[in-house]
Amino acid sequence: MSVGDRPLFFGFLDDARQWPRWAAFEKAHPDTTFGRVGDMAQACVKDGSDEITVTRPTLRELVDALERIYDGESG
Repeated sequence: MSVGDRPLFFGFLDDARQWPRWAAFEKAHPDTTFGRVGDMAQACVKDGSDEITVTRPTLRELVDALERIYDGESG
């Protein structure tokens, strides 16, 4: 099932469950900005003068990807 196939209500519920993770990530990484691009979740990660844009179909997948990026930097 793709994001376009999932019912809107269930997509909202899944995103709502991710809001605490999103808030914790924003607090730990204040240089990261979040937004929506159509049906996609997007974040811009600033690292000095560089900027990485990460786009995923769901907020859950976006926060997972960002955590992998930041965990990779520390490990």
